[in-house]
Amino acid sequence: MTNIDTQQNLLRLLRSTDEKTVAVGLTIHEATPTPASTALLDTYQELYQSFFNTKIHQLTTQHLMVLNATSLDLSNQQLKCLPKAIGCLDNLQVLLLYNNHLTQLPLEMGQLINLQQLSLEHNQLTQLPKEITQLSYLDGISLGHNQFKQFPKEITTLSNLSILNLNNNDITQLPEEIQQLTQLEGLSLEGNQLEQLPKEIGQLNHLQILLLAENQLTYLPEETQQITNLQFLSLRGNPIHQSQQASIQAWFPKCDIEW
Repeated sequence: MTNIDTQQNLLRLLRSTDEKTVAVGLTIHEATPTPASTALLDTYQELYQSFFNTKIHQLTTQHLMVLNATSLDLSNQQLKCLPKAIGCLDNLQVLLLYNNHLTQLPLEMGQLINLQQLSLEHNQLTQLPKEITQLSYLDGISLGHNQFKQFPKEITTLSNLSILNLNNNDITQLPEEIQQLTQLEGLSLEGNQLEQLPKEIGQLNHLQILLLAENQLTYLPEETQQITNLQFLSLRGNPIHQSQQASIQAWFPKCDIEW
């Protein structure tokens, strides 16, 4: 076995999601550290201290298990920014970051290629990095209660997305490109400043839940009736005339509509 193979095997041990495997990796590292294993553990120590605002002198198996896990909960940590090194946590499938003070995301978020669920509610985000488009396995993203004034178009390239939450922002319109989110089953846009929807909304034929309460909508485009799988539609708090309400009701006779 070459020296490179030995180093790679040690890294695999240290990045494992199995506790016993990680413990073996740490034991080997302590006995015969390599430049790569030292660099990885230095990065992990930086990440752990940044995430949890705590000083640690030496990483334990438990510390590594937190960072190697497929799910990481960093909600309510008073985070103002995320370290670039977060991109090395490629085991991550679920990342919870709600209720922090984030104003932007690092470009390295695009390296979390196995990510499936991302929660960023209750932060101060105004845009997303274009690298978010690399998260091709993303199934759900929650961006409610931020400061978006424009719909983040980067999201429209995430073809596997089934749940999108952008409630309680300041979004005034939706892009035509929203039609690309053909797998969407749930879309929440409550509490924005929408005055109309694009006709392309009708292309979201997998949509089952559409939440549009507390906007400025006076009508829905006729193409909306193409969403034949719709089960729940919330239009509460919109200035929709009664005649338009009757048309919408006729479009969706089996849909539960909240006025």
